[in-house]
Amino acid sequence: MLGLEYVCGLLKEENREIMRLRYEEGKPYSEISMAVGRLAATVSKRCKKSLAFLREPSRSVWITEGYYKYIDRFDDQVEEMKQKFIEEGNYANAARI
Repeated sequence: MLGLEYVCGLLKEENREIMRLRYEEGKPYSEISMAVGRLAATVSKRCKKSLAFLREPSRSVWITEGYYKYIDRFDDQVEEMKQKFIEEGNYANAARI
C-alpha cells in the first residue's frame, strides 16, 4: 500500500482530494463538485486525467510491484554501476554514487 500512497502523493492536492472522494468515499461527481467548488464536468476530467497519470508505466510500477521492491531494484542497479566504475578505474564517478 505504501507504493500507492507514494504515487498518489505525486498528484496535485486538489486532484488527490477528488480521487479520495470518488474512490474511497464513492461519491458521485455532483457531490464532489460541490465539495471542491468546481463544475462536475471539471471534476470528471480531473479524475480521468489523474487515473491516466497513475497508470503511466513509470508510476504504476510503484503500485503493482510495491515501493520497497522497486527501491531494492534501484539499489542493485546503483551498486552494479558503482562496481563497473571501480573495475574501469574511474574512482571519481564511483565515489559520486
